[in-house]
Amino acid sequence: MHGVLSVSQSTASPLAEVPAVAFVEPLQEAPAVTPAVSNTDKHEWGAWQTFEDPSLARGRVSSALNADRAAARRLAPDIFELLPEDGEFLEGYRTPCWKHNATTLCLPSFYLLGVFQCGVRDLYERLAVHPQIVPSANAMPHFWDEQWPLSRYVEIYAPAVQRITQAPERYIVGDASFSTFTYTWTGSARLIVEWSDTHKRCRERICSGNTTCIALTCYNYTNTISPPLHGGGVGLTLPRLMRSVYGSFDVRMVVILRDPVERLHAAFWNYEHYQNMYGQNESGFTRYARDMVGHVRRCLRSNSEAECFSAFEALSAENEGVFYHADQVLKSIYVHFMTGWMATFGDFLVLRLEDWMKDRSAMRDMLTLTWAHLKLTPLQDTALWDKVLSAEVKTAGDPRFRGKRGEMETQTRDFLRQFYGPYNRRLAELLGDGRFLWGY
Repeated sequence: MHGVLSVSQSTASPLAEVPAVAFVEPLQEAPAVTPAVSNTDKHEWGAWQTFEDPSLARGRVSSALNADRAAARRLAPDIFELLPEDGEFLEGYRTPCWKHNATTLCLPSFYLLGVFQCGVRDLYERLAVHPQIVPSANAMPHFWDEQWPLSRYVEIYAPAVQRITQAPERYIVGDASFSTFTYTWTGSARLIVEWSDTHKRCRERICSGNTTCIALTCYNYTNTISPPLHGGGVGLTLPRLMRSVYGSFDVRMVVILRDPVERLHAAFWNYEHYQNMYGQNESGFTRYARDMVGHVRRCLRSNSEAECFSAFEALSAENEGVFYHADQVLKSIYVHFMTGWMATFGDFLVLRLEDWMKDRSAMRDMLTLTWAHLKLTPLQDTALWDKVLSAEVKTAGDPRFRGKRGEMETQTRDFLRQFYGPYNRRLAELLGDGRFLWGY
């Protein structure tokens, strides 16, 4: 086993010493995570694991982190131009802050990473009621999976800085961008600049814009010169890019998942373009699901999981032509992304939407667990608890389609469970928690 814990009631305190982070060398396939030291805890409502890297515990930055930082500086120079030159944040702060031209700038100290259609908005808005969490101008900015300057990102947290600096040992600020967890090709915009530049040169200089030439030539040409998982020469991924920015800072990670079949179904009914393409009925969802799963299976016959799940549309003109690049099917394959995050960030809390929506008592327990994971004081204010638990459930779905969503066809559910079942089993093994099998 690789040191991931299952969570059912335990007398052990989750507020252990700040864990260091285990770094793994870049691999094409997602490996089983083998930390140097593993600390485990258990709780009824979530999977909680920590990894410790002895080299970091002794105060040394690992060579893997140095390599990642060098690659990250080439791929995302705008980020490192603004960060402190020594990579160190202000001492005594719960939030990673630093001085830049006499101005205090801050990054989030925790992330609610996702996932789409899994209750991220509702979870965050209830979490943010805690008096130690400072509101930001935009709780879901989607900075890491898109490509815009760090200067704009830290502006979002500028209103919170004054409060943070008044009591730096008390306050934290977070990012709840629900697309960060699933680092697919389009969700890794900062890391694919070399590939994109090479592909552009081929399209313009070799093929002169001829679509047949591009399809026959440019993908093989680009993937030979700049392989899609090259990541600056070290296989840099989005989690490792973030770790290269945070260094040894104890950034806290939370993710909430749901049955991948139900998540896919919800995504189809949330986004109009899928319905317009396949039909606004359950037969349309069946056509969509079978079509997209078919494309993913075809990809896996000649490519690795890492390539298909994190670089699908970069592999061939055929994949590029798949409707929205099978994105929603890929985003439900949680274990691929979870392995990368857990190999990079040592302290991770994994929740399930099914537990969150069970009842108010479960919601209260899960909020208490998450605040503890964020190392916040227990919430004692009865009025605040009433406010948190009585609030209307927040959803990010398009209200126009809520009434049109029906019951998934039985054969379609069985088909999708057969597809996702093996990935769920790997996820449950990674987390040491059978609830992430979702009963199939």
